[in-house]
Amino acid sequence: MSPFEIVPAISVAYGRMVTDGIHPDALGNSNNPLAVLWYWISRGARRVHVEEVGLANGLPTTIPALLLGCGRLVSLQVGGGIRDARTARLLNSHGAATLVLHHCLTDPGVLSQILHTVAPDQILMAVGLEEIEDALVVRSVELAKRYGVTQVLLSGPWHAPHVFPYQVDAIQRFQAQGFRVWAAGGIQHVKTVQCLKELGAAVVMIGRALYHGTLTYQNLKPLMQ
Repeated sequence: MSPFEIVPAISVAYGRMVTDGIHPDALGNSNNPLAVLWYWISRGARRVHVEEVGLANGLPTTIPALLLGCGRLVSLQVGGGIRDARTARLLNSHGAATLVLHHCLTDPGVLSQILHTVAPDQILMAVGLEEIEDALVVRSVELAKRYGVTQVLLSGPWHAPHVFPYQVDAIQRFQAQGFRVWAAGGIQHVKTVQCLKELGAAVVMIGRALYHGTLTYQNLKPLMQ
């Protein structure tokens, strides 16, 4: 069994890190995404999530540069703007370890094209807790499973210091289908992370709470033992 992971997340737009305020003790107050990426590498992160937001049309520009800049010293998974097979090929060719797919889950045709482009072990499907009953999403999850995809990211909210019954049901639903479950979205309590680990979640992604000082990577690291 793979060890439990905590993955720092970075959101970028137009070459800069997106944040509504970084805690003074976090990252030297930098909003350079490459500097932040190297900060997480120096802290021992084995994997970092990067999402390019605010991309209306065209291909992502910041993420390929980050992929080249980190020299594959960390597994970089990427999301945001992956709406077609061309974008998937670009990111894959630059060394993305995992592609996080969300928007295309409501378009099985596009998803099928991406599934023909990228190996199934490099795909992570992001499903919102409010989307698990959506017919198109359910169809896409079934399609991806037939192609050999084994990972699902359950997107929150996970704001409370405990896990609610409907969230437990969502985790168990995907586990029963044989998926390795990830969780992300609004996590701000160590107790939430502990609950998710106890429920069998394989990976927890955290962004804003790390940059605002609500959580620290150092305090969370014991959970990865």
